[in-house]
Amino acid sequence: MGSWFACDHEPATEEGRKAVRRLAGWVLGLSLVAAAAMIGVAKWLRAIPEASLWLRAAVALLPLIPFSVMLLVLVRSMRRLDEMIIRIQFEALALTVLLSVLLAMGWGQLQKAGVLPLTEMSGAWPLIAFVYGGCIFAVSRRYR
Repeated sequence: MGSWFACDHEPATEEGRKAVRRLAGWVLGLSLVAAAAMIGVAKWLRAIPEASLWLRAAVALLPLIPFSVMLLVLVRSMRRLDEMIIRIQFEALALTVLLSVLLAMGWGQLQKAGVLPLTEMSGAWPLIAFVYGGCIFAVSRRYR
């Protein structure tokens, strides 16, 4: 992949910080495109009930392609980080998981109580991505 989609600099340098911000922007952009594609595909498949099972499965799995690219880029970039950044990422991820579980449980309880409507949970992961970004910001401030 090109240098616009990589984080090949030392993270502690200004070039490294710019590369990380650029990578985060691309990952966020891919995430939003994939989320929109998932919603669009789900609506389109519901509108065509006579489509074959194989076509429906193939079209439903198409949004996984940008997710796969995003994951490969993240794994590649994580291997190049130093120990402090990995620690920050791990703490932010742990905090994100805890907050996401709390949000999901609260949302589910409110749905059971009839306060919130039943919704598609595939749209919840962009919220998790934003929570993760906030957690990275909060945790990284502690180590400055």
